[in-house]
Amino acid sequence: MSLRKLNQLNLGHNRLTGQIPALFSTEMNNLDLSNNLLSGAVPPQLGLLIINVFNVSNNHLSGCIPDTLDNPAYKESFVGNPRLCGGRNLMLPSCSSAHKLQPHSLASILLPPLLIVFVILACIYLHCSSQRKPINAPSWKMTPFHSTEVDEKYILRNLKETNVIGSGGAGKVYKVILQNGQAVAVKKIWKISGSRGIFKRKSDEEGNKMGEVEVDTLGLIRHTNILKLLCCISSEESDFKLLVYEFMSNGSLFERLHCGQGPEVALQWRKRYEIALGAARGLSYMHHDCSPPILHRDVKSSNILLDADFGAKIADFGVSRLLDCLGEDYPVSSYVGSHGYIAPEYADRLKVNEKSDVYSFGVVMLELVSGMKATGEAEYGEGVDIVDWIHNRILMGGGEIAVMDERTVEDNCIEQMIRVLHLGLVCTNRFPNQRPSMKKVLEVLRRCGRDNSKETIVHLERISTTHNENDIEMVYFSDEPS
Repeated sequence: MSLRKLNQLNLGHNRLTGQIPALFSTEMNNLDLSNNLLSGAVPPQLGLLIINVFNVSNNHLSGCIPDTLDNPAYKESFVGNPRLCGGRNLMLPSCSSAHKLQPHSLASILLPPLLIVFVILACIYLHCSSQRKPINAPSWKMTPFHSTEVDEKYILRNLKETNVIGSGGAGKVYKVILQNGQAVAVKKIWKISGSRGIFKRKSDEEGNKMGEVEVDTLGLIRHTNILKLLCCISSEESDFKLLVYEFMSNGSLFERLHCGQGPEVALQWRKRYEIALGAARGLSYMHHDCSPPILHRDVKSSNILLDADFGAKIADFGVSRLLDCLGEDYPVSSYVGSHGYIAPEYADRLKVNEKSDVYSFGVVMLELVSGMKATGEAEYGEGVDIVDWIHNRILMGGGEIAVMDERTVEDNCIEQMIRVLHLGLVCTNRFPNQRPSMKKVLEVLRRCGRDNSKETIVHLERISTTHNENDIEMVYFSDEPS
């Protein structure tokens, strides 16, 4: 069957045998093959997908985990496969000391010819290197956007596997320490389509345009809550370009919320509130203060990065669009974004406007209050995301306290958490015209930070006329005292 446009696939608990196919839809963002009898290796092509939920646990898989899947977000995705190895971020055994799949006799037969081939290839490489003229080497150009001491040759020399700090559909990200001691993050983006490129699912022309969006957008933005693009390094002779960013030592909000091991490493509420406020400042600036305004289109907790002081910065503008070019409810030709964060009108009709970003930010606020992921929590049940789960818990009589992250609940911050929770529900209203603008969201968040405020920031009203207790709506903001 054709998998070319498939977005979600759940074949768990089916006792399927054989190997995992290498070809899946490039639109795939939810893949569950858990609890089967699948064998063989994990195809490296899966690491090229921009995938949100991925699970191949409890099978008979073997071999090394592809580097592109060595991500803490997938730490539960490979459990129950004792013959898998590699993945230093996944707590799996090293492949060098893992199960030896080949007998010693076979190794003794293959080793001599392999050594001979290696020596021949090494000689050819050395000969070609000695004959190569300097004029054939790529001529690299650095385009700076901020005052920086980045040296393109030094950056290129330090793109080593030992310096990789992240990977995914957009390529690998490296941490490089400059000569002056400053740490930077370097994103390597392929400029052409192909098996290695991030634009495999696009035509060459459209893929190259996507690669330029982030440079064009971030190169012009100056805001403390938007990730700073220091420079771009490119060459006409090379098939990739490098984007050099300021380094964010505390990683992403997703990692801090969902990859910790206990309450001692959990983000406390005060920091969570400041993160929400900082991210709202960045998005409000994009929507209301940029000329032309900018739509992000992929707001999620993994695209909110945290600096050494846990200051929030919006990142990853690879799919952003300029609002004045789009117009009101602009129809887009391709499905972008991440499962669990996509506004209903976007998922159903491929219509986007600034209220789509507001919905996604509302999901992030619900994550901050509850400590739960946008999707994929066992507590949700099949087909339920964080928005539906919180609505259901409140309507079943549990109240707001029932959905709060117990690791962060303190007597002196419960009222503030309730207000941010309500604001998140307002922002995730299924009707775009009933969601506030990011400017209003920022204003309300600031009010939530007033310790002695007696204002009712949002009002939660149960809709009784439908006679459906599961239908809940956030109906209005109020500037009047409650």
